[in-house]
Amino acid sequence: MIGYLEGRVLHADGQMATIVVAGVGYEVCVWPGFADQDHAAHSTSLWVWHVFSENAGCDILYGFDSVQARELAKLVAETDGVGPRKAHQFVTHAGLPCIVRAVQANDVDELRTVTKGIGPKVLMAIVATLRKSETVMANADPRAATVALAATKLGMDVLKINERINDILAGNKHATSEQIIHLLISQKTP
Repeated sequence: MIGYLEGRVLHADGQMATIVVAGVGYEVCVWPGFADQDHAAHSTSLWVWHVFSENAGCDILYGFDSVQARELAKLVAETDGVGPRKAHQFVTHAGLPCIVRAVQANDVDELRTVTKGIGPKVLMAIVATLRKSETVMANADPRAATVALAATKLGMDVLKINERINDILAGNKHATSEQIIHLLISQKTP
């Protein structure tokens, strides 16, 4: 599986980019505005969600500007009627701050204004899925989403430890996500 690419942008349009890494060109679905960025003088890096599409009969790479955005798209894709393509579109069009605010406030209207091609019923289902996951509910600090996702994968109930995550974040402003996860595990009660 491909999870991250760093290389030179050979070509980019509004939807796809060809990223050359060690002489191999990877076709990656990108976000709006990616083609407008100046990639000619330097390399670029993308967090990648590598998906095999049975309908298309091939592998598809979805590119994100952060690991948090990639993991959020995976959660969005758990919503009924939402596949990887629509999850990528949702996350890259709306952006993490907007999604976090909308989910925390349970405000689908804010998402309607920034997403295209996703109807109100699907948006409500996405928000419901994200509210259940609690990953987005931790808070807007990008470390919080990473810590909450790791805690969930470790079998912890994020609803019960959400306050502890926020306390650890407040007391460790310069700690990495990995250090915060370690603190959370070491303080875990049976």
